[in-house]
This record gives sequence, C-alpha cells and structure tokens, in this order.
Amino acid sequence: RIFSTALMTGGEDGFVKKWSKTGNLQSKLCHTGRAVYSLAWSPNKQSVLYCSDKFLTIKPLSPSAKEVKWKAHDAVVLCVDWNPINDLIVSGGEDCRYKIWDSFGRMIYDSTPLHLPLTSVAWAPSGDVLAAGSFDRLLLCDRHGWVHSSHQIKTGSIYALSWTDDGSQLGLAGASGTVGIAQKIGQKRVCGVVHAEVKDVRLVHVTAIGDEKAGGTAADGGELSEALLRPEELEFSDRVVEVSVGQTHLVVVTLSACYVYTCGSSCTVHHKFALAGGAVTLVLQARDIFLLASTNKGVQIFSHDGQLRCSPRSPGLPLARFLKHSNLSLADDVLAAVSRANPNQVIFLDTKKGTPYAEPYTHPIPIAQVALSQGRMSSERKAVILDTNHDLYITRIHRPQPVKLGTMIDTVRWHSGFDVLACVSHQRLVVWYYPHVVYVDKDLLPKTQISIDAAHFGKQSEIIDFQGSSCTIQRADGSLQSAPVSSFPLTLVQYATKNKWAQCTRLCRFANQTVLWACLAAIAVDRKQLEVAAVAFAALDEVDKLEMVQSIIAIPSSEAQRAELLLYQRRPDAAEQVLLGAGLTYRAIMTNVRMFRWRRALDLATKYHKKGISHVDTVLGHRARHLKAFAKTETDPKFLQIASKVAVDWSKIQAKEKQERTNELKQSSRKPGEKSVILKVILDTQASTSVEPVGETESDSKADGASLDGGAAEEKKAKEADGELTFDQDNDLTM
Repeated sequence: RIFSTALMTGGEDGFVKKWSKTGNLQSKLCHTGRAVYSLAWSPNKQSVLYCSDKFLTIKPLSPSAKEVKWKAHDAVVLCVDWNPINDLIVSGGEDCRYKIWDSFGRMIYDSTPLHLPLTSVAWAPSGDVLAAGSFDRLLLCDRHGWVHSSHQIKTGSIYALSWTDDGSQLGLAGASGTVGIAQKIGQKRVCGVVHAEVKDVRLVHVTAIGDEKAGGTAADGGELSEALLRPEELEFSDRVVEVSVGQTHLVVVTLSACYVYTCGSSCTVHHKFALAGGAVTLVLQARDIFLLASTNKGVQIFSHDGQLRCSPRSPGLPLARFLKHSNLSLADDVLAAVSRANPNQVIFLDTKKGTPYAEPYTHPIPIAQVALSQGRMSSERKAVILDTNHDLYITRIHRPQPVKLGTMIDTVRWHSGFDVLACVSHQRLVVWYYPHVVYVDKDLLPKTQISIDAAHFGKQSEIIDFQGSSCTIQRADGSLQSAPVSSFPLTLVQYATKNKWAQCTRLCRFANQTVLWACLAAIAVDRKQLEVAAVAFAALDEVDKLEMVQSIIAIPSSEAQRAELLLYQRRPDAAEQVLLGAGLTYRAIMTNVRMFRWRRALDLATKYHKKGISHVDTVLGHRARHLKAFAKTETDPKFLQIASKVAVDWSKIQAKEKQERTNELKQSSRKPGEKSVILKVILDTQASTSVEPVGETESDSKADGASLDGGAAEEKKAKEADGELTFDQDNDLTM
C-alpha cells in the first residue's frame, strides 16, 4: 500500500516492510511467521493494518505504541481495507465471509457464508459502499454490510479492486487475466420535494412533487398531494457522477458539467456550467447555494444560478477526498467543517468571501458530526456537535457556549426550514422544537421536546431528511420510512418568525398542548414579548415565572427590562453591562446585592458616584441586614475596613433609593405618574387561560372587545385569501 511519502509491503515471507518513495528499505515493521496477504494504512497514516493467518493486527509505526490484534475469521484472512472517511475496516477470508469492524476490533457486521472464498475487498472513497470479489462473483455492499447487488462475471477469482476518486466506477482484475470496469448506479437521493435515483450510467429518474396552489412545499409546512407525483427521466451525454436534491433545486454532476434544475410540478434546467476537470467527491445544498468539492479545485460554493460565490481556503479545511456529510455542513451564510489538523475543532467560513466567519470552536473530545441550523435568521445561527462518545451539544457560532442536549445519540438532523432539531436516541425519535431554549430558560427544555418510539427503525438507522412535519429515516437495511411529527409547533415557529403573536396565542389555545405553550413562552421571552410570555407561563402553571414576567413588565425603563431578562437567562455579567451602559448605576448595584455578589456591589458603589451621591452605605446596610438575618458577623476585611469609615443611616438610604426610582422613571419612555400595565392572569388548569388588563372598566372592555372582533373578522378574511391557518366554528384546522 502506497502513501504519499512511504510504501508498505507484506508477503509470504511473513515480513511487513516500510519503503521510501525512491525504493529504499526504511524498516522492517514486524515478522509474523505466516504469510501476509493484504494490508492497509490507517486513516491518520500512523499505523498499518495487516492480516496473517486468521488474525487482523493494527501495528503502530511508533515502536513504543501497543498493537491491537484479534481473531477475525475461522480460516485464513485474504484481504482487508480501511476507509479513511468512516474509519471502518472490512476483511474477507477463506471461510467465505466478509466482515466489518471498527478501529478497536469490534465486529459490526458478519455476512452469511458465500459459496467460495473472498479474495478482494475495497471501500468506495466516500465510505458509503464497499465492493467484495470472489470467484466469478462481484458484490456491492452497503457500509452497514447488507448487499446492494450481486453480479456473476467470468473473470475467475477477483484479485484486485480499485475505485475512481469520485466513487462512480470500479476497476477489477481477475485470475483469468481479465480487467473490467463497473459503473455504480442506483444511488438514491431523497428530499421532501424531490426523489431522484441514478437508473443508468447517463440516466437519472426523478419524481417531482409540489405545486404552490395545492398546499405549498414541505419547507413551508404545507401538505404534499400524492396526485402531483410525476416521474421524469433526465438523460445526459456523460456519465453521472453525483446527484443532490435540495428543497427547491436538483443538482446533477457529470464528468464535464454541472446541471441545476428547478423543482416544482416538473424539473426544468435552471442553469448549466462546465467543470474544469477533476473528480467531484461531494455535493451539498443549502436553501440558496450549493457546494462542490473536487480533487483539483477543492471546495467551491455556487449560487443556484451557477455563479461562483467563493472558494473557501483555510489551513484547517480537509482535502476534498476526505470531506463527507458528517464533517462538513453548509448554510446560506456560513460553512462549518471539522478541522483537518485537529479533530476536536470546528472552523467556520463565510460563504460569500471564503474568509473566517467566527472563531473556531474547540470540543474536549474528537467530533464525529457537525450540523448547522438552516433557519433564515443568521444572527441566531447555531451548530450541533455530535462527538465520538455519542453526546450531543448545541452552541451558538458567534458566542460559543456549548450545552449538552442528550447522550447516546445515533443520528441528528436540523429541519430544512426552521431551527427545529431531530435525533434518534435510545431507540426513540426526539424532536426539539425550539432548541434555542437552552439559552433562554433551560428548565423549559424538556417541555419543548417530544419523544416518539423508534424501535421499529432498528439499530444504525439514519435521519436523511427532515422537512415539513415528517422525518425520513433510512434503516440499516436501506429501506426508507417516514416518521410523522406534530405540525402545530412548526406552525407556531413560523408565526413567531413573522412576529404574528396573536396567531401564536390563538394556535396554542386551540391545540392546548404543553409543548406549544412551552415553545411560545421561550420564544416570547427571547423576543421580549413579555405579555405573550405571561399568557404562556400562566397556561403552563409556572407561577414563579409568571410573577417574574409581571415584575419585569412593571419596570419603567426598557434597559432595566432588558437587564432583568438577561438575569432570567442566567447572564448576570451581561445584565450589569446593560445597566451601566444605560447609566442605571443604582440598579446595577442592587442587582448584585440581590444575587449576593457583595464584593462586586461594593466595587461598583465605590467606583461610581453620581452628583456626589454614593451608595456605599446602601451596600453596607443591606449586607448588615443579611448577616443579621442569619445570625452571622462580618468577617470580610474589605467590608470591615469601609464600615469603620462609613456610617449607615437607613433614613438617608431610603431617601436615596426613592430619588433613584424617581430619576429612573423620568429617564424612561413613560410619563411621570403613568402606571404600567400589569396583566392579571387567571390560572385555571381545567379551563382556557384568559388574560385581561387590570384597571379597565367594563365599558372599556366591551368597546375593546368589539374592536377586536371587527379586526379579527378582517384578519380572518385576509388569512383565508393568503392560505394561512384559520379556525372555523367546529374547531377544525383548515388551510
């Protein structure tokens, strides 16, 4: 086996030898005493895998490192291969079986016995399939082990297999002296809008779905009509290399050109451009752009008009042949990739300029998968990290703050249109309808998720598509199954994105589901819609959070309200900075007093003096009361020193506090003496939650109700004209 700087050989003499690229012997790695029929480099090129007798051995190049050896077959092992993309090992032997292993020697798949020994195996560069050769027999197998197809060819024993760089063709050499070339077909790509399959070397079969008049696309939460399914066949002049299906576009790559189709009720050529040589190894799509990775051009990002937007370049960006769907993720504004030099690090690149988009994120352990949220609001762009321990973390890109979402995660995928996340964990399908809640109120996280039994999907299942209200899951045997999820939360998120808060509340009351109210509460707090948040917390019976929201509404200053929301989100330092930036020094001091951050409160009181007014005595007075309540004495040297110089007079403290409140009210947008509107919320777990403003007369309420009824009628007509969600008298959900 050849590496860029070295050659490794093995033979019937039992020696494994390392040679330089000029043919000079560098070292004898080991002597097994039995014939070595096959060997392979490890993905990091720091060790070599070889077979001898019935055993497989991973031998590190470093003399001090320990080798890994295990019994792999019941007869002599004849062939091995190690894929750098999925880090899996395949072996075949005289026991007429092929087996798949991980890098620790744990068996993942054991085939049923064939009629004759396996003489050659080879992984495709992408790691999604493998080829196995026997006497007059060629097998194409999935990475999970099951057989895609079996072909009988008159070549004798197949001794060698080799894939092209793009993984579309396979070369083979037989004992009869025959050299053959096989073309891989049958690749299937599924999206909520289009199903595409490579039927022949130059033929792609497409099933197009969608008609805006019949309910819209799945990305918008509409329903897809089966009557709109219409098969089409796309024929090309060159052999097809890669196919990618997106929400609205189909991308087909051939040897010489790239075709972009617009998908609706039919597929029409939107654009075509030539490719400048090299093998295309990967195609990724976002909503408005797509990515091509080729062996000669590296990574290139195009618009769906075929215009080159940028060619990202970064020392940490992996080479094209090592890129895969798990270590690369694309959104409209950012590209995320697991670093080539450091598997614990994710780099973020701008899709318009190709320059760094944000600071790299470094994880404690190696990363197995990275995925970017696909929502339109780039300021809220988030990434999920699935590490090698199968733990799932979510983090913001611009302000990295990883939060653990779950353990033993098998597969994860973002919704194609909204920031909704789905995964398979512990044989259950888990959907987080508002994962950003971890940065708003982590206590609401369990209430914003649903869990569905997924045992029937089996082990090693993978979510390959998440659009509308359905997850498409591929089982280990290759079959596709659909898992429906509730569409109400998706509609809620859609309304919240458009700031349609009245519709949000109406939808929650109609469905009356805990997950809806929890999502609405988190979204409203994050968007500073406090009245809406109060309604949601009341429906959830979260009395403490409801009282907190009501107290924030009563605050006259918008900056102070923002600071209180930051405190609710457990960000006291950010809240303090907001208050100090707004000149609300007294409130910043008292905020620290409320959190018992006495040292920080004293530092602020000592540092900031406003018109000769100092609040050092205020901090000392509140601390003395606190210690007295717990029967404690002062022991802090700093407080003892200042207390000896400053006298505490509660009459003066109360006068200053009253003056500060008056000054804050004058600085706010409200007029002096104007009362803040406090929502009186009636909690009733058995009846619908009602909200009414305090301080209104009965006549005012009737007048307001009449105006609301009139406005609702007009709003209903407008919604029915736009095809939006409405509710009829029978409480049926209609479109």
